[in-house]
Amino acid sequence: MTAVGFVRGLKWLVTPLLAGLLANEADQALSFEAFFTSVQQIVSKKLIHVFHAAACTLLHVYLADNSRF
Repeated sequence: MTAVGFVRGLKWLVTPLLAGLLANEADQALSFEAFFTSVQQIVSKKLIHVFHAAACTLLHVYLADNSRF
């Protein structure tokens, strides 16, 4: 079985979502609306690939849909 890892940018977005889904306490758990709002925010991001020449690595940057650069 092969383990699949998240890229850092996506992990940063998905971790709070998963924490809210797996919370034991009702006050820490995500509501139905909060869950779908979080998912919509993640899905609406644009993925930009940036090559960092000094470190020879490919960076995955997730930007809001309305961001300009």
